[in-house]
Amino acid sequence: MEVRVKKMWKMMTAMLVCMCMFTGCAGGAGDGDSSAKGVKMYLTVSSADTFRQSLIDTAEKTAKEMGAEFTASDAEGSLEKQLAQIKEAVDGGYDVILCNPVDIDTTLQLKVAAGDIPMVFYNSCPDEEYLEEDKYVFVGSNEEDAGQYQGEYILEQFSGKDTINVAIFEGQKLHSATVGRTDSLKAALRASGKTINYVFDDYADWDTEMAKQQFETLLKTGQEIDVVACNNDAMALGVIQACEEKGI
Repeated sequence: MEVRVKKMWKMMTAMLVCMCMFTGCAGGAGDGDSSAKGVKMYLTVSSADTFRQSLIDTAEKTAKEMGAEFTASDAEGSLEKQLAQIKEAVDGGYDVILCNPVDIDTTLQLKVAAGDIPMVFYNSCPDEEYLEEDKYVFVGSNEEDAGQYQGEYILEQFSGKDTINVAIFEGQKLHSATVGRTDSLKAALRASGKTINYVFDDYADWDTEMAKQQFETLLKTGQEIDVVACNNDAMALGVIQACEEKGI
């Protein structure tokens, strides 16, 4: 049993790294690899937007290649649905639950609902106090690094200016990636000693169209904008589309 658990966790880590990268990594597991044969995996996602659907698709492909049984469910932004899905995993005798929490503040509820089943949190990181080696783990990118790199790039591009007018498009409110990327971006800008004017700072929920509409509204105010920082590529594309349509 101990060997099987270790094998399962190694497989889970490899698979979730692929999920986070989702470009060319899944094949690295090797077609026909049956190292996870018999393992039952249940994935619950807070809401299946384009990015998260890519994670689900890659997880399913990788699980199939490794011989695991895989089930995915969309909580559609509902904590009640997510708790019901976790109960379904428990009742179905699943070995591990992959969980993108609807709300990271409900992590304890999710753990209680899962009982003794190990959980791999992804895409949104719970507080460290809720994580436990080989039982409750998080796999994902370092959000603080992402925000810091953004800040450093902005400062490099505007090294000759003492004042920078910044617009920020954030992801979902309270999402760990939103908080981590935004806080570290602002910290990097603040540490420069320059005057940073935040002419816009609001949530666009990772969504291209929402960011586009918000930026179009911002342009109508006539405020001076030096740079736009977005928490993800999809929102950045929305801003770019708005600029192209306005001939900017």
